[in-house]
Amino acid sequence: MAGSTTWHVHVRIEKNGRYAEYNDTTNMISIGREPNEREVIQATTDDIINAHPYLKGGKTVVAYAKKVR
Repeated sequence: MAGSTTWHVHVRIEKNGRYAEYNDTTNMISIGREPNEREVIQATTDDIINAHPYLKGGKTVVAYAKKVR
């Protein structure tokens, strides 16, 4: 059974004076079980790296996820 949960996520990655961050709500669709905070942060981090590959290997300075509903 598929489900959806809403999370408030804030992830910021920095490298060589450049950065990218996500600070908003996101819907996580799951099949089977609900994702946990660590999985939501990892998915958001992956999305940032995919959009900004120059940040690969950078430092994650903020990593926060809280379930909204």
